[in-house]
Amino acid sequence: MAAPLARKLSKFDFGCTTIRLFRNCLKNGCKHDRSFNTRELKKFYKNATITQSDGWFEVNLDQRKLRTPCGNLFRVPNEALALAVATEWNSQKKIINRHNMHLTSLCNTALDNPMHKTRDTLISSILHFLETDTVSFFIKEPPELYRLQKEHWGPMIQMVEER
Repeated sequence: MAAPLARKLSKFDFGCTTIRLFRNCLKNGCKHDRSFNTRELKKFYKNATITQSDGWFEVNLDQRKLRTPCGNLFRVPNEALALAVATEWNSQKKIINRHNMHLTSLCNTALDNPMHKTRDTLISSILHFLETDTVSFFIKEPPELYRLQKEHWGPMIQMVEER
């Protein structure tokens, strides 16, 4: 069932990443209707709260535990992050606007790891982009730009180097 659906969807221009995420999710047992449901969703809960369990923080919508698009339990290691995500859910009115829930989306991606990247793969890809990072390379001309770069980016670079 997954292959014909993926072939039908590949005719549309969703972008390579979306198609890859969709295929990986189907391959690994995610339900496509849960992962890529784009229909409007009415608010079905009254209050989002957080609880702590086994050193992790979970977000609850009323008494129901929040889950990621692939069905994993939504758990984060930091109370502040859990509170921020719960605040995103509490700020929804009558309709849930998932596209405005940036922290929830970022956490879902981290928890589901749809591209199945290992820690080493992630570090390697970050290091690749570091070579083109404009914060790492100061330009001496014009002098005013150089002064601004040192003033604004210098403390941040120093902090990272000291870690």
